Amino acid sequence: MKLKEKTIKKHKLYSGKILDFYVDDVLSYNNKKCTREYTVHPFAVVAIVKLGNKYILEKQYRYPVHKITLEIPAGKSDNNETPLTAIKREVMEETGYKPKLIKSLGYFYPAMAFCTEKLYLFYIEVNKTRIKRKLDEDESINLELYTKEEIMKLIKNNKIDDSKTLIAFLKYFFFMKKCI
Repeated sequence: MKLKEKTIKKHKLYSGKILDFYVDDVLSYNNKKCTREYTVHPFAVVAIVKLGNKYILEKQYRYPVHKITLEIPAGKSDNNETPLTAIKREVMEETGYKPKLIKSLGYFYPAMAFCTEKLYLFYIEVNKTRIKRKLDEDESINLELYTKEEIMKLIKNNKIDDSKTLIAFLKYFFFMKKCI
């Protein structure tokens, strides 16, 4: 069975600071004309950050869901950064800690049905010496430290409900930790 679709015409509806919005005309696998709505997003990076025997989580308000969340450090790429360059910058900006060990945990697409965003996952151990954070002017982030057991309890009790954080920790704790 043919699965691939062919773009007939691209329609950019909006270009924003982070996302561009499209509604394209496509020819489906069975030769029917249809539309596909999606956002285009540059790649982003996320990291499980370990400080001593605890993990750093960020507490911040997320406007789209109108709630305060617990998440791992993350951010979109700037200009022509590589994922490795982007995660080093993001971790230092958001936590104030400098990475001393960085391991890749792969990547995933958080919402490929309607978004091109690709998230690169990392595990990072940081130095205990802290530098001044460089948060974006519209960012307000509180840092909190948790043990593995506390994080697993937060996940079990649905207190961590951010997909990138869930995927990163579950992948690390259950599949990757033996490799690092």
